Amino acid sequence: LFAGPLLQYYLNGQSLIDYDSKLMLARNLIVAPLTEEIVFRGCLTPLLYPTMGWWGVVTLQPLFFGVAHLHHAVELYRGGASILQVIISKLFQTAYTSVFGAFSCYSLLVTGSVFGAILAHSFCNMMGFPDFSGVPHSPVLVIVAYVAGLTIFCACMPRLLSCELYSSPYC
Repeated sequence: LFAGPLLQYYLNGQSLIDYDSKLMLARNLIVAPLTEEIVFRGCLTPLLYPTMGWWGVVTLQPLFFGVAHLHHAVELYRGGASILQVIISKLFQTAYTSVFGAFSCYSLLVTGSVFGAILAHSFCNMMGFPDFSGVPHSPVLVIVAYVAGLTIFCACMPRLLSCELYSSPYC
């Protein structure tokens, strides 16, 4: 999934872990993934599953996760962004964190473990949302890497996250 961004980092000579402080690094790569996945996947999923079932949990629970990230709007506004910029940015962030939440929830339901969701969350926080501004560096190669990464992820995910491979109580 991250073949394009990883190639961009390499071509631009950037570091994958580029944080101003060790505290921010610990917050984004350890504390946030651990606590958010335990709360949203580890605690909320077992509570919602008995009444909502598999697809109800995968569709509703990620919305809670997406909305929980709206607090970043205050930081953005204090940083000088206009109200319109804050609204557009936060709607977009809520959408993609909800999609990630659905993936993490699906992963938990199939595997029965929150560990994979924690690792995926940490890696996604490290990578951030793809920065397409680096694409002009080597446009064809980077675009191919983006498409290949997405294609391979979509092709492999159903096989790797199959109930037959795990002894999950939800399958």
